[in-house]
Amino acid sequence: MEEKSKNKKHLNFFDLFPPPKFLTRLAVGLHISDDDIRFVEFVKSEHGFALGRYGKKVLPVGLITGGVISNMEEAKKTLRQISKEFGFTFVNATLPEEKVYLFKTQIPRMEYSAIYEALEFHIEENVPISLLDAVFDYCVIRDDPLSEHIDISVIVADRKIVESYLTLIRESGMEPLSLCVPSEAIIRAAVARESKETILVVNMLEDKTFISIASDGAVQFTSSLTRGGNVITEAIEKHFSIKSEDAFKMKSDKDFMKGKKDEQFSSFVLSAFKPLKDEIARVLVYWNTNKFNTEKQVVRILLSGSDMALPGLDEYVSTSVGVSAKLVNVWENCFGFDAYVPPIPFEASLDYAVAIGLGFPRVKQDSQ
Repeated sequence: MEEKSKNKKHLNFFDLFPPPKFLTRLAVGLHISDDDIRFVEFVKSEHGFALGRYGKKVLPVGLITGGVISNMEEAKKTLRQISKEFGFTFVNATLPEEKVYLFKTQIPRMEYSAIYEALEFHIEENVPISLLDAVFDYCVIRDDPLSEHIDISVIVADRKIVESYLTLIRESGMEPLSLCVPSEAIIRAAVARESKETILVVNMLEDKTFISIASDGAVQFTSSLTRGGNVITEAIEKHFSIKSEDAFKMKSDKDFMKGKKDEQFSSFVLSAFKPLKDEIARVLVYWNTNKFNTEKQVVRILLSGSDMALPGLDEYVSTSVGVSAKLVNVWENCFGFDAYVPPIPFEASLDYAVAIGLGFPRVKQDSQ
């Protein structure tokens, strides 16, 4: 492996995304999933920043499957529509959560400039990607001067996956300034920057759910379920004996869902979440019993995605797993509601948590 490394340069995220001289420009948050592409723009206002344009474009089934772009040309057509219609140029975008690997490791105390090279020896030990095919980055999560080790969180992706998303974005007329996983973007949006607490995040899409744990401001664990908001659709379909498309429309009627007081109905829908509840409990046990996490127990759960706004679901999760669960406040790091209220309904905002975390500026903006 050492001999090969002399002949082929390893890539990290900064090789693909060198800090640009136009870093202070506003970039649109672009969340690319199997089902759709969501975007959020922030603009300068008298209050600092305000929500600009936002929306989504639905992707035809099969263009992206399990995070893999299977029909590049058709996917580019959809993204070009966004680029041309809104004139977006610079974007911060996502990599598919299911195609990225996270692990924690310890390395001997050393100069920070030497950390990247030291981590190369840990890649193949922890992820099923060869070093030569890996793109990786890291975050120092603990550096105690009294310790002989530095604790590191490492994120790794297959170079082919990264390059496919770069191709998709660039050949659609936009320039990516950064790529990150959705769970990291949610943390950027919803967790106070100075927070060191350990938080479990549940991000529910229509046909999958991602569970991640962030501690010391960095995502350190992620897992997924191949079930999402479709469990509600199926529960409604069965309860009312209606077609799937009608059940989906009924689920999308939030006023109906809030007003549904039928205890049998509520119990039936909530029971559909048992596999999710069981997975959250399993992840909590895995994390909280790990010897490296004795001082970093999960203290709260954030629920993301509009389907998580089902009445009583937060209480159901909290009671079942013994940890307080709340719907995410996607504007936590953006602005206080005393000065500005964004023009987007609360439940709809839950589906834009990732794009918001990507799009909200993380550097101080100079006046233009």
